[in-house]
Amino acid sequence: MGIEHELTTEISSFIDYSGPKISYSRTVQQGLHFQATDLLFSSEVQSIEISSIEHDGVKAFFPVEQSVLPFDPFAAAFYFLSRYEEYTNTERDRHGRFLAENSALTKSGSLTVPVVDHFAKMVLEKIQMAFPEVHGQLKEHKDLFTIDVDNGFAFKGRGLRSKAAILNAQLKGKYAEAKERKAVLAGTLQDPYDNYKKICEYVNDPKALIFFVLFAERGENDHGADPGLKDFQEAIKEMSKGAEVGIHPSYASNDVTGVLEAQAEQLGQVIGKSIIKSRQHFLRFDLPTTYRRLASVGITEEHSMGYADRAGFRAGTCRPFKWYDLSNEQKTDLNVIPFACMDTAYADHLGLGPEGASTKIKKVLGHVRQVNGPLVSVWHDRVLAGRDEYTGWWKVFEGSIDLCRS
Repeated sequence: MGIEHELTTEISSFIDYSGPKISYSRTVQQGLHFQATDLLFSSEVQSIEISSIEHDGVKAFFPVEQSVLPFDPFAAAFYFLSRYEEYTNTERDRHGRFLAENSALTKSGSLTVPVVDHFAKMVLEKIQMAFPEVHGQLKEHKDLFTIDVDNGFAFKGRGLRSKAAILNAQLKGKYAEAKERKAVLAGTLQDPYDNYKKICEYVNDPKALIFFVLFAERGENDHGADPGLKDFQEAIKEMSKGAEVGIHPSYASNDVTGVLEAQAEQLGQVIGKSIIKSRQHFLRFDLPTTYRRLASVGITEEHSMGYADRAGFRAGTCRPFKWYDLSNEQKTDLNVIPFACMDTAYADHLGLGPEGASTKIKKVLGHVRQVNGPLVSVWHDRVLAGRDEYTGWWKVFEGSIDLCRS
């Protein structure tokens, strides 16, 4: 909120202070009083059932009485931002990911609403009503368009697999596909996924665009272009001219020590600068292990905070926040950048076409603008190619950019 403040646990100091003051405690104190629940006074992480109420059109959690608000906004914010529920619920999907359906936000029907930002707005309004001389506002952030470069190229950089694919297409009578593959490999036709310059030109703001590059050896779930391929490295350099470049740590990097460090270092060598931004491939991360590992190799900005199968605010906010290591009860300098919308969530998991996805994105944008917040979206190289089942999705990307700027 940008309000200068001082925290104290000394009741005498609080009572003696004659200026604007708020209290956060179990018992009513002087000033603007917010009744506290038990969560922030505990150092244990244990399974808890949280309830919600409706307040000003938003689901609010940790209801209380004798308070300026009918719920505890500080406990609620901490619960969602710390990802408390991901420590206490151990059920995971086949990729080791926390399930969206187990989230309290999903269960309450408020996953697509940045509730924590609403809580902050409510607190600010109460402060300013009680103390008109106090000025503050929710901090603004830029809309952000992020691209997962899972493949790099559709045809190039596949070695013997490219030749096998041509032969397979010919045997199946797909002569147009075989001809296209041959032309790309011969250098007479641009690879259909190589739209990186086009993306940079349309966004036209290097601070609003990030490419997360899978720079890894091929594996069962890692199908990117060969990191040693000159054309791939040139494409990455082209990305870095019009955008930020971050690492997309491979699926295997979660399981093998040293792989993440090597991938980040090698990608940094290509663009000539250290890699400080990251998003996990498959959004595969587990707290606190993954975040600690990322921080240890110099990552300062983490972009995996979202779900693969639906839109919404996994941590309840549309704004960046510092990760709190709940197991160690320790604040960190790792910035978490949550995203709200992802093309493959709409197309592959929810079965939406371009028109349906555009409608959903517009609705999410409306929610973030209610709290003066940013829209952070995720797109994929194969989707933006606009081929086959993804025909028309480039227009969704364009439309989202235009909508954010309107």
